[in-house]
Amino acid sequence: MFDFVRSHNRLLQVALGIIIIPTFGFVGLQSYLQSNEESVAVASVAGRDITRAEWEQQRRTDVDTIRTRNPQVDLKLLDTLQFQRQSLDALVRDRVLRAAVAHDSLNASDERILSEYRNNPQYEQLRAMTKQQRDAFLAARGMSGDLLLQNIGAELTRVQALR
Repeated sequence: MFDFVRSHNRLLQVALGIIIIPTFGFVGLQSYLQSNEESVAVASVAGRDITRAEWEQQRRTDVDTIRTRNPQVDLKLLDTLQFQRQSLDALVRDRVLRAAVAHDSLNASDERILSEYRNNPQYEQLRAMTKQQRDAFLAARGMSGDLLLQNIGAELTRVQALR
């Protein structure tokens, strides 16, 4: 057997090449096509595409939010076409608002942001905390004081865009 392989080395190399090269080509092409599925646009807002990966991320965020609020929720309800559509609609609405804010060059002044923080009852609990408590509270949520103010400003600009 080894004598046959040794004497017909070139023939075996060609035969293995005929078998192996198309197999790698097919598997490589298939994996390339599958990896591009996540970059396929499922919607477009103001010239910017929403990819399948972004949509899946929004769905995961929505599922986590619902499970946090209601741990007894049936996960089958969160895997329906209606829920998937709601996640996509939320993503599209957010992009439309962002586009409107950018188009109209809307922004909230620093004074308006601070006024909102000082007067909105939603932030009453934060205002009642000491600086160390507030920093710890925000850090536990992955935020800082500056990021909180940026989020307040972003919310104010979204409200402006809706009017």
